[in-house]
Amino acid sequence: MHLKNLLNIGVFFLACLAVAVWPALARAAPSEVDDPVNLSAKTLVHNNNTQQIVADGAVEMVQDGRILRADRIIFDLHEDLAYAMGNVVLLDKNGDVYFAEEMELKGDLREGFVKGLRAMLSDGSNFRAEKAQRVDSRKISMENAFYTPCKLCADDPDKDPLWQIRADKVVYDEAEKDISYRNARLEILGLPIMYTPIFSHPDPRQKQKSGFLRPKLGWTSDLGVFMRGSYYWGFSRNKDATLSVQPTSLNGVLTEAQYRQHFHNGFIELNGGVAVNSDRTEESGIVEPGKERAYVFANGRFDHSRTWRSGFDLNRTSDKGYLRLYDISKENVLESQIFAERFSNRNYTRIEAVSFQDVRLGNRLKQPEILPLVQHRVYGAPGSLLGGRWTLGLNAAGLHRQTSQQDTLRGSIDTGWERQFVSRGGLKTVVDAHIRGDAYHIRDSVVPGETTGSDYRFFPYLHTKTSYPLVKPLKRSSLIIEPMASLTLAHEVNDDPIVPNEDSIDVQLDSGNLFDAVRFPGLDRVEDRSHAAYGIKTGIHGHKGRKAEVFVGQSVQLDHDPMLFPTGSGLEDEYSDLVSAVNVDLGQHFIVNYKAQFDDSNLKPRRHEVQMSGNLGNNGALDYDARYVFATPVAGTGFLESREQVQFGAGYQINDTWRTDMSSLTDLGTEPGFRRGTLGLHYTDECFSFSIIGQKNLIDRASGENDTTILFRIGLKHLGEFSTPEILLEKAPQDGSN
Repeated sequence: MHLKNLLNIGVFFLACLAVAVWPALARAAPSEVDDPVNLSAKTLVHNNNTQQIVADGAVEMVQDGRILRADRIIFDLHEDLAYAMGNVVLLDKNGDVYFAEEMELKGDLREGFVKGLRAMLSDGSNFRAEKAQRVDSRKISMENAFYTPCKLCADDPDKDPLWQIRADKVVYDEAEKDISYRNARLEILGLPIMYTPIFSHPDPRQKQKSGFLRPKLGWTSDLGVFMRGSYYWGFSRNKDATLSVQPTSLNGVLTEAQYRQHFHNGFIELNGGVAVNSDRTEESGIVEPGKERAYVFANGRFDHSRTWRSGFDLNRTSDKGYLRLYDISKENVLESQIFAERFSNRNYTRIEAVSFQDVRLGNRLKQPEILPLVQHRVYGAPGSLLGGRWTLGLNAAGLHRQTSQQDTLRGSIDTGWERQFVSRGGLKTVVDAHIRGDAYHIRDSVVPGETTGSDYRFFPYLHTKTSYPLVKPLKRSSLIIEPMASLTLAHEVNDDPIVPNEDSIDVQLDSGNLFDAVRFPGLDRVEDRSHAAYGIKTGIHGHKGRKAEVFVGQSVQLDHDPMLFPTGSGLEDEYSDLVSAVNVDLGQHFIVNYKAQFDDSNLKPRRHEVQMSGNLGNNGALDYDARYVFATPVAGTGFLESREQVQFGAGYQINDTWRTDMSSLTDLGTEPGFRRGTLGLHYTDECFSFSIIGQKNLIDRASGENDTTILFRIGLKHLGEFSTPEILLEKAPQDGSN
């Protein structure tokens, strides 16, 4: 055996011992470098008769940043053995320190023995073992082992830490990548609180390994006490499955399954669940006990080439309250779709079919199935046509409802040209000339006296937007004043009453669309009246990124049609409502965004939206966020009264280990009251975490939620921390492969 191999062997063996104990130790790895070894000792003797080399007295070996010290090291060249004894210490280059009374290793690394093994790791973890042995080149066995990630008392290292694990025997099987325990005990402050005669788990270095996942225990007012157990199958690095069973004391048993697989060009994920003996509460308040309920969620994405990709989403449930009862999903409307889309230079194409399931309580309008929905958009190169850019778009949609309800087929084509002009004085003008044609076929129309019919229209417009930004440099900032205006000349379109309004109902006027040529959100309605808009934006922009901006603007119809926009939209009168926006960004301490809409005739507010967040105190110990929303109803949207809510959240880092946080949601509208609140207290140190969280939900007319939840969470470092098992993309086959 060469002298320099001893250090490599020692590093390798101690690293393997570390891996056999617990996850924190998994990062150590044997040295494969061929760097020279620096050896120093008081005496170095080579005995030709016994074929031994003996280094004695303050022996130190240094290689590749690692240092091995011992009172004596003996190299038995005949037996191919190495012995280190007396205050054996190995300092790894990552900061880990290993101690042993003595160590014996074979040169081929198939067998070895360590007595009195102790380790202090760079993350503060500690472990000990009375003795450790490597046999059959695949198993490492440790006896009377102890591990804790907690810091030991400096004055009394033998004092029991906050928590620790002891086991009579720990065996690491390198081939099976499995760690097993005999007579394992979890101790807190030296008191055993949990015991298991046999226990095993996968090697923490493995990204994927079949086995049981950490169980979950909780209580809610709707489910009662529940426990969730899961088993994970790792079929290969690119596919896996999980089965979970959750019995509850009040609402039967929930069983869920998940399957995931990655391919070289995409992935699929399938989720589903069935609840048996579940009590279903109807919207009338009648409880139907012992029901079977189910859901399925699935999605996938596939890249077929550099330009084409496709995908699907499937989301369905058996009834409205099922998903929220078991805290599976809080979505109000489930959307399923299948699509294909193409990206090529400046061109985009998408073909899809969409289906909706409304899971809100109450009588809701039936959502149509959309088949097909086709979009295609082509953009010319900048400057390619008369110094500007041309565009061409196609759109087709089919909306289908069950039985004798209204069905709609719509096809649209539009083309346009846009160019930007900037004068020498800084005046910026954008000119947009556009024309669109739409064709409709309607069956079972909801319009009285109409059943089936067709209609078409052409909608041309010319739109210009002009702005003149003025900038005044200041010492540490810049003052900007930017007046802006737009003018849209449009041709009047006389729609047949049979043309439906499926996608242009919810009209909202704000600073973002004030200067648009068409303020409707969809295609079913066109703004076929000439109109103008004007406003001014001013603000101060600091040189370090801080800013404060204010905007005020208004629109006017040059050819007023009181029936064009719905009542409450802010655009129904000749002069629109005033819209304003305030944005202030003072860095991490204070950020606020505010949007408002005021009635033009009396400045009565119609909408307020405020979002605010930031951090205060030393090192941002207090963080907060708040949101306030007030909106008056818009005709046709289904809301008949004003909506007003305030939401607030805050958290405070009391010290390095303790934190508290809270959140609340309050309705200030026509039925005011507290809606939801949470309060949490959290403790975290180097090895232990604890949280208690209380949540109260009051009745929500849309979701039906009304429950109380109390959660206790305890985390033991490297034991109570689990990440989602990973699966990898399958490697793309090479040319000529199957």
